[in-house]
Amino acid sequence: MIFREELRKAKLEQERIRKEYEQKISALTDELSLLREKLSSQEQMMKSAFEYAADLEERMKNFQNEIEDNHERNKYGYH
Repeated sequence: MIFREELRKAKLEQERIRKEYEQKISALTDELSLLREKLSSQEQMMKSAFEYAADLEERMKNFQNEIEDNHERNKYGYH
């Protein structure tokens, strides 16, 4: 009788520990998914910022070339 009671208690404890483990794993999995989503969003924001900076740099170079071309034309042209 005592052995059966101890076995029943051990099974209940095992089940409690299993459920607790599953809950913790589920919580960690959810947190990991959230972190992945945040990282993906940040990566996309950084990519957009770099693309914008590269485009702005190209536009600035083109504008500078335009100014230099106009300066050269006015230097040798009629006033």
